[in-house]
This record gives sequence, C-alpha cells and structure tokens, in this order.
Amino acid sequence: MPNSKYNPIPEKILTLNFLMLRVIIGSLFIASLATGASTSIYNITEYGAVGDGVTLNTKAIQAAIEECSEKGGGTVYFPAGRFLSGTIYMRNNISLNLESGATLLGSTNVGDYPLNKTRYPSGSDRYVARALIWGEDLHDLTITGRGTIDGQGSYFVNNLVPQKEWEKLVSVYKDTTRYRTQPFYINRPFLIRLVSCKKILIEKVTLQKPAMWMQQYLNCDFLTFRDVFIYSHGSANNDLIDIDGSRNVVISGVYGDSDDDGITLKSTTGRPVQNITISDCIIRCRTNAIKAGTESSSGFKDITITNCILKSSLVDSGYSGRSEGLAGIALEIVDGGSLDRVTISNITIEDMAAPIFLRLGNRARPNRPFQSKAPVGTFKNVKISNITATNAGRNGCSILGIEGHYIENVSISNVFINFDGGGTKAQGEAEYPENDKDYPESTRYGDLPAYGFFCRHVDGLTFRDVEFDFNAHEERSPLICEDVKNLKLFNFNGQVSKEASAQMILKNCQNVFISECRPQAMDVFMRLEQNSDQIKVIGNDLSRVKRPFILDESVPMSSLEVVYNFPADRTLFSMLEPTIERDEFGKFKIRSFTSNSDIRYTLDGSNVTLKSKKYTEPFVQIKECVVKARVFKEGLASSAAVMNLSRLQVVTPEITPPHSFFHESVNITLNCATPEAEIRYSLDETIPFKDWSVYTNPFELKRSGTLNVRAVKDGYSQSEKAGSINELMPRKNGVQYKYYLGHWDKLPDLLELKPAQTGVVKQFALKEIETRNFDYALIMIGFITIKKAGNYTFYCGSNDGSKLYIDNKPLIDNDNYHGFIEISEDIYLSKGIHQIEVRYFQQGGSQSLKVSWQGEGFEKRELYSGDLKAFLVPYLD
Repeated sequence: MPNSKYNPIPEKILTLNFLMLRVIIGSLFIASLATGASTSIYNITEYGAVGDGVTLNTKAIQAAIEECSEKGGGTVYFPAGRFLSGTIYMRNNISLNLESGATLLGSTNVGDYPLNKTRYPSGSDRYVARALIWGEDLHDLTITGRGTIDGQGSYFVNNLVPQKEWEKLVSVYKDTTRYRTQPFYINRPFLIRLVSCKKILIEKVTLQKPAMWMQQYLNCDFLTFRDVFIYSHGSANNDLIDIDGSRNVVISGVYGDSDDDGITLKSTTGRPVQNITISDCIIRCRTNAIKAGTESSSGFKDITITNCILKSSLVDSGYSGRSEGLAGIALEIVDGGSLDRVTISNITIEDMAAPIFLRLGNRARPNRPFQSKAPVGTFKNVKISNITATNAGRNGCSILGIEGHYIENVSISNVFINFDGGGTKAQGEAEYPENDKDYPESTRYGDLPAYGFFCRHVDGLTFRDVEFDFNAHEERSPLICEDVKNLKLFNFNGQVSKEASAQMILKNCQNVFISECRPQAMDVFMRLEQNSDQIKVIGNDLSRVKRPFILDESVPMSSLEVVYNFPADRTLFSMLEPTIERDEFGKFKIRSFTSNSDIRYTLDGSNVTLKSKKYTEPFVQIKECVVKARVFKEGLASSAAVMNLSRLQVVTPEITPPHSFFHESVNITLNCATPEAEIRYSLDETIPFKDWSVYTNPFELKRSGTLNVRAVKDGYSQSEKAGSINELMPRKNGVQYKYYLGHWDKLPDLLELKPAQTGVVKQFALKEIETRNFDYALIMIGFITIKKAGNYTFYCGSNDGSKLYIDNKPLIDNDNYHGFIEISEDIYLSKGIHQIEVRYFQQGGSQSLKVSWQGEGFEKRELYSGDLKAFLVPYLD
C-alpha cells in the first residue's frame, strides 16, 4: 500500500522535465563548442581567427591545433565564417570540425604555402611541394563537419615558374636521389596532403576548387571517406581523390565532379595500393571516373569497386579531357608493378568515351631518379560484372596487353553497353598501334577497330551475357580479339550493320570456346584470321546468319570444330565458302578453306557447278563482273562466295609533301602505285581534266595554291583526286603564326582549316599570343640562317601535342598528354636559310610550348628573336 504522504509526479511532467534536461545539456554542449570552454574543443576564434574572408588566419588556426595536440588531442572547431589561411600542419589526435556555414579558404598568395620536404620519397615528388592541409607520420586525424574547404585554385591557373626562379626554389632539395617538384606544379598547392599517416577519417565536408590535385594520401593506413562532397574544378590536374601507395582504404558515399580524374589509385612508391573498397559513390569527371594506374610502380591488389554511378562532368569546359569524359573504369599497369584481384560490380555509366579500359603497358618510368627502368608488370584476375552503360563514345572499350606479356584471367559478365556509333569500315580495317611505351589513355590513338571491345595480348578472357548496341550507323564489328588465348564467349550479342565484317573477328586466337550465342540476322558471324586455331563453336543458334564463318588463308577447316548448333542439318563444310580477293592492281585470287579440293567459279553471276571453270592460279581481272565460287570435295559442296567487282580503279596518287608552307618554292613529287598510269595535275580545278599537265618529273611550285592530282590508265576507272594545299610564307623577322579554334583529340591537319587569327611574335612561345585555355591549335613558322653546315639538335617541348618540321620535313612528333614533355632529334643542315615550322594543339590543361636548339659552338638555348631574323636575299658567306 503506497505511503499516504507520497505525492507522485504526473507522467506528463516527468516527460517534460526530461525533455527540458536534454535541451539544457545540448545547449551547454553547443555553448562549449562556441566558447572553447571544454578542454577538448578548441574554437579557432578564441585564438584570434576572424571569419571575414580577408584576414589571414594561418597562425591562429595553427595555435589552436598546437594547444589541442599538447593537451592530448581533441576538436579544432571552425564556426560559421570564411577563414582565410595558408598551410596548416596537422598533429596527432586532431579533428578539424567545420560547422555548417564555415569555410576554410585557401590563400591566393603562394607565399603563404611553404615548400615542404617529406621524409618519405616517392615519384609524386615531381608534383607536390605545397598544400593547404599538411601532415606526415601522424595518427588519428579527422576532417569533418558540414562546412567547406576551398582552395581558390583559379588564382593559380597555369602558374608556370620561370627557370631561374624554379632553380632557386628547388635549391632546398639536397637529396639528388629524389625528384624535385617541376616548374608547372611547384607553385600550385594541393588542398590536402597526408603522408605516412594512420587512422584518418574524412567525413561530410565539402572540398572544392583546388589549385592542383584535390588531395593525396601517400603511404597511409586505415583511411575512410564517408559522405563527402567534392567539386574539383579550379585549375589544371584537378584529380578528385589520389590514393598513393596506401592500404586499408574505404571510400563510401562520395559525390564528386572533377576536371581531371575522379577516384585515382596510384603507386609511386615501393609499396602497393592494397585492400581498397570503393562503394556507393556518384562520380562525374572530364577524364577517368575511377582509375588505377598511370603511375604503377608497385601496383594494386585486393580492390573492390561496387554500387557506383559514373558520368561525365556537369562542367562543359575545363583544363583536361573532354566534356563526354574518357573512361568510366580504367585499370592500368605501365610502370611495372602488379595488378591482382580486382572486383568491379553494379556500376552504371553514362556519357563516357570508353566505359571500360584495361591496359598493360611498358612506359617503365621509375619512382626515383637514376633508377633503372621498371620491368614490365603483371595484370591478372579482374572480374567485372553487372555494368550498364549508355551513350558511350565512338571510341570503344579495350583490353590491351603487350606482345609476350599478357593480361591474364579477365571476366566480363552481365554487361550492356550502348555506344554512340558512327564508326567507318576503314576504321574497322585499320591497324591499331601497339605503342605500349606511351602514356596510357583510352582515347589516345583514336577510335578502335571494334566499336565494342578490342582485345589484344590476353590469356584467359571470358565474356558472358554481354550485349552491345549503337545509336548512329556503325560499320565496325562489335568484337575484335587479336592474340587472345583461352577465350570464352557465352551469350554474346552485338548489334551489327550489313557493312560490318562480322559480329566477331578473331586474329591469331587459340583455344576459343563459343556457346549460347543467338546472333541477329547478319551476313557473317565470325571471321577467323592469322593462324587462329582450336576454335570450338558449340550450342549456338546460327539460323539467321547467312555465312556463319569466314576463314582466311592461314586458317584451315581443321581449326574449327562446330557441333550441336542450329540449324542442325547444316554441316561445317556447307557453312564455309571460299575466299575471293582482288588487290589494288587487279590480281584476282580464290582460296579454299581445305586442302585437296576443287574450286570452281563463274564471272557472269551464274550458279557454280562441277562443270564451271576450275580455278588454278591468280589472274588479273580489271573489268566489271559478278564472281561466284564454290569448293567441292568428296561429294561435298560449300556455300557460294559472291563478289561484285566494279571496273578496277587506278590507285590514288601520292603527293610529297602532302601539304606545305614554303618561303621561296617547294619541290613537288607525284607517284602512283598503278604501273604505267599517267599522272595529271593542276592548280586550277575548273580547267577540264584533259587540259591538266602531265607529270613527268618533280617540279617546283612558287606560288600559293591547291594542287589537284589524278591518275588514268586505259581500261581502268580514273583514280580518286588527291590534293595538296601549299601556301607561300613571306620571310619576316620573328615567328609568323596562325591560330585555329576547335576541339581535337590529336593534332589536326591545320592547312585544311581556316585560322581565326594571324600575326607575328618574337619566338616559338605562347606568352605573346592571346589564346583561350582549351581547344585551339597553332601553326608557327620562322626562318633561321645557318652559317656553318653541320649537325644540329632541335628540342620541342609541349603539353598536349606538337610537331616540328624543318623545310617541310617532319623532325619531331611530340604527341604528349598530361604535362610538359620535351623531345629532341638531330639533323644535318646545309648553309643558308631554313624554315622551322611548329604545329601545336591544346586540348585542355597546362599550356606549354618551348622550342630550343644547339650546335657546334653554342649550348642548348631557346630559339629567340636573334636566331629568327629574316633576310630579303639568300644568305651569302
């Protein structure tokens, strides 16, 4: 029985008091944050920081960090406001907490960012010397809150340091076994750089507008990104996140938009990037959304990427890449190292030139100076599944190893990719360059021969439940495999136009298994070329395919095993047909797919029987006709091959030089590969062809004009027209230039374009020419007088692409990406005046052009105005 003196408090009052108590405790906590009353909360305003966006607060913020660290650690608190600062140095057990409305604003004065030398060496020493937030050999670091860190990177755009100033800056670096930060990078601060740190959390903050890479985590352990917003636009080289030689990294819930690469794994040290999970992110970029590579010294192991959305940047213009983006997923081993155990799943990709790019290369760049070149790395055990990509570019996807060094054990499954299309048959038949020593980029050498996947030098490749289609008319095949061993295709289906050679083309492929395919109606399912062998085609529906297989002369029928396919009543012999070819000289060949057989043919389109003419040896066939041919052997008859031949056309003549700028005259040479063809030329296309000049010997052209050339021969069709644009350039002091606007992936043929601007400057350099920051090109021409004949060395350095010609002959081709590279070549020059021509294009990013020379009696120097003086009369000694 309750005590009669006890007066119970009503439940509603108890609940109200409890809520009031929570409010009071919460208010006290907030007040402690605001005043720094708690021993573990250090409000930067209590140390003199002023959030007006003008006052430099570096010392105040650092003072808060130092006291926090001295007392065992805690939170350095940024209230609402705009706090301008130079470099701040993290300490152990520090959490930077940026309140909503708080902005840590990077100073626009490079002097507020001291040069820093890390104790830990790496190849990234080339790129970084300054950062807004810096730390090394630390533990338990957090950057969190709903505030913003802004690097104000646009103030550092193209901040190239002059040579003398650079030499003075890097004089502090005494260790010659390490790289020194290069002139284009040294005065552009990172937003965050942490080296050899452990237990790091980056959470909820907004990071934006860096001057260089947004952030680098070098040789770090146990790093977590969670729910971070990143806007990486402000200057060149604006990578989103760079994980370099670090381990045990979780990146989750990141939303980012980058001018350059997105989430980037690099290995510029002796330690691999290992144990990495990337999930639930939305990444937009102008280059590669998620990339492992470019630098790969020790490689990448145990990587999982899942549940991500990858798209092109929302920013239409920038310093890198292009608006559609380059690769969605890019995995690259080019500087040695090993890529092993990578799993990628549940990814959607939109508006990227190449949704998937896998590359084993041999750039072999060491991570320290004076080291020997890195050996070829290894690339194996990659599983990619559940990928949906739309509006992929015309470029296509690729898996590219090195001859003798294979990418191993790659699986692509449950993938649908929609491509832009628009490729041509000529692109499908073109040889794609190996160039394994170059910078790896999915779009570097233009559109691939296959619109879907081009695979070369791979051992162990599986495509399962893979489908491709395209938007614009596409004349390339969906899949080309070259030097691929142990290839398996299950339920592979790529849209094919009637102009495409086949759904798949296998060149020098061994041990291939194809099953569960049901191709659409098409002319050719598979082409086997270049000694392909051990090809098993089992359990497919080929009922809608006119010619299931075409074998070239190197592939015998015995290389192909075909069983349990539909339609069941067709034998392999009846599926095959002979190969008919006519070369550019009219030589006509028919080849059987099996030995000891008869080939019969007709030239009038009539049906071929055993009574038709027997083919025994090649012959010349110039006239128009319809050729039909069949193979007969032991009572079996093949399908009929059919070729419609038009009258043979004379081969298009070649013009040397193909285009030219010249100062007095240019010597023109014409050549036609068709024997005994007559070559005619004219500088006036309106003149009737019969009145064009007949070419007999090289001739001298002394005026501007477009040279038109055709060739004829009795019985043949007239050749296509060849053209050569030749422009007389008057000799002037300095460098004459022509400035062109446009977007190109590679240096275009500028003589066919109309310049937006012309002028004269003192030397081969960009500083005197008013240009925009991206998508432009230049032709620059000057004249030098050689007083002493001999050998000279010329140097051409640039960022995106440049070519140097002397007297209209190419000397240097500097087709570079991402940063300044200089190439040199030697040439013998006679006495007299010589024309120097430089062609340069700028796609986005750094803008750099430098032309130098050296010879007997003088050291290397830039070509300057004193070298480039014109003379009105030829030089006389």
